[in-house]
Amino acid sequence: MKKLILILLSLAIAYTAFLYLNPELRHEVDSFLQSYGIKDASTTIYKWHNNDGVLQYTQTPPPEGITYEQVEARSDVNVMPLPEKLRTE
Repeated sequence: MKKLILILLSLAIAYTAFLYLNPELRHEVDSFLQSYGIKDASTTIYKWHNNDGVLQYTQTPPPEGITYEQVEARSDVNVMPLPEKLRTE
């Protein structure tokens, strides 16, 4: 029984390493898992303030020299802050 567990664990580690070293295949596996609802769809969002101090959310990094934060956003979650009028205490 221990040998079987070690073999399965070794196969899982080898498969994970293979996907890590092959980004194209990893993208295909992610798409497959998302299409069957096994994995939530997510994307990277960049959160930063423009020169006027206005908060920006974009899918591309801001211009060089601007401090930003990367946020992993799921497709079923709102990343925008709640407007002041709608906040309750």
